[in-house]
Amino acid sequence: MTLHDLSLEYAQTAACLRRRITQLEGERKLAQDEGRRVQLDRRIRPLRSMYRDVRAVERHLTRYYDRTSIRERRPRP
Repeated sequence: MTLHDLSLEYAQTAACLRRRITQLEGERKLAQDEGRRVQLDRRIRPLRSMYRDVRAVERHLTRYYDRTSIRERRPRP
């Protein structure tokens, strides 16, 4: 497996997490009970964190061999 293949798997995982977050946010909007909204918030919060982490790793793997992006991130003397 190459880093590119791995980045594609991370992208798929991110997409699954995003769909689940969107689904739970929709349920939260429709929830009548404040307790249910709090419960959904507790389920959404860690998923958002996981989503951000997975996206960051996916971007890192995608750009790993891109030398120009490394040069652009380095401050010039």
